[in-house]
Amino acid sequence: MKTKYISTNDAMFESSDTDIEGKKENERFSGVLEILKRYDIIKSYKEFADNINETSVGLNDIKKGRKKLSVNHIKNINIKYPFVNTDFILFEEGMPFYEDFLTHYSVEGQKYKSFYKLDLEAIMNCKLNDVKEEVQEHKDLLVKYKEKDLTKELLSTKDELLEAKDKIMKLQAEIYELKLKLSR
Repeated sequence: MKTKYISTNDAMFESSDTDIEGKKENERFSGVLEILKRYDIIKSYKEFADNINETSVGLNDIKKGRKKLSVNHIKNINIKYPFVNTDFILFEEGMPFYEDFLTHYSVEGQKYKSFYKLDLEAIMNCKLNDVKEEVQEHKDLLVKYKEKDLTKELLSTKDELLEAKDKIMKLQAEIYELKLKLSR
């Protein structure tokens, strides 16, 4: 984690912002969600809800504490937002985001305050890699379906050839029997 000096206005959040002892998972989740929205990592709450397989109403219920986060929500957050530290959301462990995606700042004259800024470039690279993987998975699926279609066509053609070969053998047998009758 890099340390730099900045003004307090440039910081995204203070370490004290994450000091939320006694707060529940939903409140920590809401805090992380607000940071993602504030810095345009997610364009809308609906986008986030869709990515974790939740409805907009369900997401709002989670934010308000009327609904609990499920294991599936956490799993989907890990998949779609790998820079979000779900251990922080669940157990208050660490920072809201993994260190690889944070830059640590100190403000001149304030020795004991720590500020953090998300490394948006690292997050975008992470998101691009996810998109590339999804595109590759899509291509792989298309290849599988095309291969399956070609295999079906091959088997169908093979069946037609076997039927034609069977017909040829029957015709040859008939010709042979006719020749035998003629030669008697």
